[in-house]
Amino acid sequence: MPPSHSLFAILVLFSALLYPMTGARADLVVNEDLGSLSVGSSTVISGNTVLGANNCDTYTAGGGIDTWGNEVVFQFTISEPMRIDITSVVLSGDPDVFILNSLETEVNAAGLIDATGALTLALLDGVPPESQQLGLFRPGTYYISVDSYGGVDATFTYNLIATAGAFPDEVTELGVIAEENAPFTIDTIGNTIDTELALWDDLGRLIGSNDDALFDFDGDGIADVLDIDGDGIEDTFYQSSINVLGLSAGTYYVAAGSWDTEWTGPFSFLGGDEGGTLTFNYGPTPVGVVAPTPAENSVTGELTIGGVLWYSFQIGENIPPTPSAPLRITRVTRDADGQMNIVFNSMADSEYAIDISTDMSEWQELTDGLVGEAETTTYTHTSPDRAARTLFYRVRQLDAAPQE
Repeated sequence: MPPSHSLFAILVLFSALLYPMTGARADLVVNEDLGSLSVGSSTVISGNTVLGANNCDTYTAGGGIDTWGNEVVFQFTISEPMRIDITSVVLSGDPDVFILNSLETEVNAAGLIDATGALTLALLDGVPPESQQLGLFRPGTYYISVDSYGGVDATFTYNLIATAGAFPDEVTELGVIAEENAPFTIDTIGNTIDTELALWDDLGRLIGSNDDALFDFDGDGIADVLDIDGDGIEDTFYQSSINVLGLSAGTYYVAAGSWDTEWTGPFSFLGGDEGGTLTFNYGPTPVGVVAPTPAENSVTGELTIGGVLWYSFQIGENIPPTPSAPLRITRVTRDADGQMNIVFNSMADSEYAIDISTDMSEWQELTDGLVGEAETTTYTHTSPDRAARTLFYRVRQLDAAPQE
């Protein structure tokens, strides 16, 4: 093969691989495909983490903030919404279970390899059998990573149970109502209907609920009963309120119903016996008030007897935006003049540096002031050394770890 052709092929090969300076990074690898799960199915997964890879250290997005070792990864698909529960059968060591919607990883600020597709986790540290609801999932492909906590290898046998479920329909979308980890309130103050509220995450897990809000009007730390309507008779306050101290970024759901609504499972309920016009309030938690005061934003709907009104909202992030794809070189091409065009994932207005090496040991900087574009940026190396047997390029977001 002529040297120029060899150079081009090697550059394309290495542009598809990522090697952070802190160590090799690779996406998670599926060890076993469980196929398609059906409603009512029970599927056994078992293995030994010593036989797995160690392509991931943490699962931050799913709640795993510690460090794990070798993992064994299972893949499955579902064709309809399903609730997935997991039960431990036999365990040795300390395996933990994570469910993900992708195999992608990235190097975080601490230099650890983080699974970006993590959704939730189940530790199941008790004596088997122990069960936990993983959540309600939409149709698609998912992955279960059984990872060894603290790097100590473990053996495991679990049972996955799939049951029917449904996501809310006729949902009123409220948009972003609070920043990440910021306090806010949801309530039904001001209604004549005796209400109940429930707050869920996007996997159908109940975060909190309230029947009758408790108000401490005189500030003595004791819930008060007052004559709210002014008829000379002490009233019980029948409206609902949930003061949220803070939530992580994501999508959440609220169900508002009448008294005696029972929350029976992921997004499921047995409705109450009252209906009519209902106003739902949301926003910053009112402070410095001496009477039931609704949150500042509201939306009104018609509650049917035996039903609930569904609302969804977003919790935003008060951190800089991240790229839609991890920082990496995605394509390297050579034009007719012998120039090399390096394409990489990027963020608009972020600054990047491009380095070159012949041995991946010593690097020479080609530029350090390249301003990125949205999604992807192209850098053209106008004078590559055609006599070199191999050339390696890497891109660095300034103040971040370089990627080759």
